[in-house]
Amino acid sequence: MPAHPPIRVLLIGTGFGAQVHAPGFASNRAFKLAGVASGNLENARRVAAEFAIPYATDDWKRMLDEADADLVSIATPVDQHYPMARAALERGRHVLCEKPFAMNLAEARELSSLAAAKGVVHVVNHEFRHFPARETLTR
Repeated sequence: MPAHPPIRVLLIGTGFGAQVHAPGFASNRAFKLAGVASGNLENARRVAAEFAIPYATDDWKRMLDEADADLVSIATPVDQHYPMARAALERGRHVLCEKPFAMNLAEARELSSLAAAKGVVHVVNHEFRHFPARETLTR
């Protein structure tokens, strides 16, 4: 059993998020998937059923307000990253966001400052599955 309670995770996005983020969190006892949001409610329900997630919705803002969580994992189209990360940070949630987390330097600085002001962590996930150096190392 982990020494600390599991980190409760809200997942926004059911494409890459369902393929990579959800299995990663579900396979580690340090995490507990607490909610999933998608623009398509059926997709959210499908992922929730697959990973035993108690909360599924098509409204990510409502999920941020209603579901109890520590961390928000964002795996959506890139133009949605900044507003979603900002909303999560404003609510005092830690954020794991796919790259890019902002569309310009001003947005990036704002998110960094907001995370610092709220005392939470905001990190960017860089997926390197097909990066030549990684492929060489895994051979």
